[in-house]
Amino acid sequence: MSQNKRTIQKYLEGFAKTDHAEILSCLTDDVEWVGPAAFHTRGKDAFNKQLENSLFVGSPTITVTRMTEENDGIATEDSLRCA
Repeated sequence: MSQNKRTIQKYLEGFAKTDHAEILSCLTDDVEWVGPAAFHTRGKDAFNKQLENSLFVGSPTITVTRMTEENDGIATEDSLRCA
């Protein structure tokens, strides 16, 4: 598994545990997160605040169906379920 895929795996595991430090350790300072029709944040601080959004209740279950890497980019096909 490549370093990029390991980083994505660590990020997803952090989400599953609701471990903010682990999640943020996988991001660059200029991270941008767009939630379709819901929110748009830039930067680690804003990202971290969004993790406390009332839509995130408990620890989510993330199921990765496919992870594809090409050049320096990775795309995942996954499902996210919040209880």
